[in-house]
Amino acid sequence: MSDLHVSIHGTSPGAHDYHTGRPGSLAACLQVMGRAQRAGLTIVATTVVTRSNFRELPKLPPALKRRGVSGWLIEPVRPFGRAADQFARVVPRFGMALPWALHGLEQARRNDLSAWIRGAPLCALGPFAASALPNPRSSEAPLPEPCAECPERSRCGGVDPIYVEVFGAKELSARAARPAAEFDSGRARLMRMFVGIGPLIEREPQLYSPDSRHASPAGKNLRLPMLPNTPGEQAQSNGDS
Repeated sequence: MSDLHVSIHGTSPGAHDYHTGRPGSLAACLQVMGRAQRAGLTIVATTVVTRSNFRELPKLPPALKRRGVSGWLIEPVRPFGRAADQFARVVPRFGMALPWALHGLEQARRNDLSAWIRGAPLCALGPFAASALPNPRSSEAPLPEPCAECPERSRCGGVDPIYVEVFGAKELSARAARPAAEFDSGRARLMRMFVGIGPLIEREPQLYSPDSRHASPAGKNLRLPMLPNTPGEQAQSNGDS
């Protein structure tokens, strides 16, 4: 074993464990990271940005640096899997979350922590578009305006159509973005460790809270197959996990 890739969703057990649904999961993760650090492994971390943790992002770089993390990826939550099941509670507007994400990238720079962002529209990143990892489109649905005419559409994955259906496209603006930054061989290797999400399958999203008057649309969405929570359970792809 040469590398360790972990998911860290907050600096406190309350923030991280809430997202994993496993009490004690942050403590367990930090224990594994400590062992990896002592063993000289390369550690990278991903933080999925939700409505509940985006204010945690600026706090993470110094904490990750102390734990021996070499590279950090910020990735806005996508409406797949459990995020689709609880869209209204999980998915934040870009206008709410991305300022905190960009503040997190700036804190990473100040703490000499290699950091990137993936899954956010390039037009919302300003100078930090240089830190955006490639984000190919995950859907064949028509691009919303103004994405269809954007000069960066070959590099930017755009916005998930379910996001646009709920929040609209007023946050988007078709314009050229800062080109991706060039990195030395060490940082380029770290970038390659963030391989992205796995295979996707169809799943109907829950766009609104259970007490909402709105009904979920009939369209289908995509979700990740979930691993079983306990040994002996079969992994489920069309039901809850």
